Amino acid sequence: TKFEYRQVLSKQVVRTLTQKLTNVSGSARAYFAVVDQAYATYGPVSAWRFTVWKGDTVVAEAKSFIW
Repeated sequence: TKFEYRQVLSKQVVRTLTQKLTNVSGSARAYFAVVDQAYATYGPVSAWRFTVWKGDTVVAEAKSFIW
């Protein structure tokens, strides 16, 4: 799973958080948070995209309206 996001003060810079899930069958959850120094320095998230990958293929995606 991959979470890509932009923050208010860094404008168009895209940052990425990833979480590897193995042996998943059915439904699963992944939680991502932009906190601490990243939030204090660059502010709140202004746009985001969340993707689920199987190998090199995107199998699911959700994104904010302005992504």
